[in-house]
Amino acid sequence: MEIEDIPIPVDALVEVLNGLVQACHDGELGFSARASEECQWAASDAFVNRARQFAEAARELEEIVGSLGSEASRGGSSLGAVHRGLNEAESIAGIGNASSTLEECERSELAALGQYRAALQKRLPSDIERLLRRHLGLFESNVRPIGERMA
Repeated sequence: MEIEDIPIPVDALVEVLNGLVQACHDGELGFSARASEECQWAASDAFVNRARQFAEAARELEEIVGSLGSEASRGGSSLGAVHRGLNEAESIAGIGNASSTLEECERSELAALGQYRAALQKRLPSDIERLLRRHLGLFESNVRPIGERMA
């Protein structure tokens, strides 16, 4: 894939960053919910740590959006909320299990990874590109360890 040659306009940059903020909030909310619902799992600490990582990434992105004179998104996406609601309903109905919970968490992580990769195809200011690459590296390094712990 090729990085776009034209520098990204500020309004488009804010849109990209706000999409990442929402993806990070989706990850944070999803992992937090799983940690609180499934505290008996050995992986509960990993869920809490992942939620914190997503929250910190969102906070860093929100600061950048604010520094650009815009307002940052303040929550996850609508689709993320639907997924969390369905997972909670399954849990309440007793049809959710460790596997479906893990799959939901991994889905939110993979969605965030996709958004980060797409964002990095844009012509970004170098400091923002470095931050996004750092976030992406952290998220990529974490995609499999929970699954390995659950096996």
